[in-house]
Amino acid sequence: MLKKVQAVESQLSDDAQLKKHRPVGVVVDNATRWLSQFSMIERALVLRPFYNSFVQRASNEWEKVNLTRAGHIKKGSKLPFFLKEENRMTADDWHVLGTLYGILLDFQLVVRGLEGDGQGKHQRKVEENEIDPPLSGTSWDLIHAYEFLLETLESAKRAVANFPDGHHLAVNINLGWLKLNEYYEHLNDSPLIYGAAVLHPAYRWALFDDLWGDDDERQLWITKAKEMVQDLWEREYRDLEVDDPEIELPANKRLKTSRNKFTAWRTKKRGLTAGGISVTESPIQSPAQSPRSSVGGLDLDEYEQWQRDIEDADASCHRSLRILAHKAAQIPPVV
Repeated sequence: MLKKVQAVESQLSDDAQLKKHRPVGVVVDNATRWLSQFSMIERALVLRPFYNSFVQRASNEWEKVNLTRAGHIKKGSKLPFFLKEENRMTADDWHVLGTLYGILLDFQLVVRGLEGDGQGKHQRKVEENEIDPPLSGTSWDLIHAYEFLLETLESAKRAVANFPDGHHLAVNINLGWLKLNEYYEHLNDSPLIYGAAVLHPAYRWALFDDLWGDDDERQLWITKAKEMVQDLWEREYRDLEVDDPEIELPANKRLKTSRNKFTAWRTKKRGLTAGGISVTESPIQSPAQSPRSSVGGLDLDEYEQWQRDIEDADASCHRSLRILAHKAAQIPPVV
């Protein structure tokens, strides 16, 4: 019946978009992952233009079978749950669904990005939100993902404040924020992600100044992170012998303008400015440098020189791995 209603309504509609609509069925939440709830809500919003007509048609069909000529419900007949007046969707209900969809869409974009999945089965659903340049699920992308999603939930909590039953929604959104932040704090368990970002030509320590510079608690994270990365460098990598291969530097490409919310947000948080200076501190004054680097700039190891070797083009770099290899090959090893 639902598909028949869609077909009829589409043909009769004056809306050009609805005329192109092809009948679809309902998507049911499997109650195991939030992604299935996203798909269910997304399909519900697609079907919204046909909801009232469907309910009216279903109600008429039920009454034909279950009402007597006098208009009374036949013995043993029960009105289906979705036809009861108190269970029908209201404008406020649709508003809440739209808000929840927006929240889950941001999570969907991040998950697709961290999986490096630009051509997955959901590609057509969010093609207007394509990720360009594509993410590859690298460690520095994870930092951006957490920050982006925490901001999403903070904005959502403010947005639902005036909704009917808004307090209930705000509490649940806040619980989601707390759980996400709990996972985020595990960044301090390992220097891996910090080290990966610091070695990204466009990020370095400036990324963390950009993201956390106004947060006193996160400032302590930066101090600890610099100590962790410095310790890792000195223990595991500084004294390693390395080859010095000839590497051709790839052409630098200008970042494209993207309509994807996550990509646009990530581009604004690139760390280095076009002038090669970090947001809140000069790379030359980085506390992560060893004492040897402060003596007239002499006797720098590779890590210390990397923090100083900043070019204007680094701020727009996103093909980081090959460029990093090229720049690293230019740094003479400490003998």
